[in-house]
Amino acid sequence: MSLRSELEQYKAAWAQAEKDKQRLRLTIVQMLQYLSGDSFLAQQVASARSVGQKALNTKTQGDY
Repeated sequence: MSLRSELEQYKAAWAQAEKDKQRLRLTIVQMLQYLSGDSFLAQQVASARSVGQKALNTKTQGDY
């Protein structure tokens, strides 16, 4: 087997491993969302909104 063909095989295997990794990452995220019933996501959004609103309020109060 030539070095070039061996390198091509390694490249193909690496590309497949990257695809598998992405698919696994997506599956893990989907499982976490399912297990949390998306309430976790709702809490994160509410928390971010709260922090953003506090920052706006602080900035507004500081302007006066």
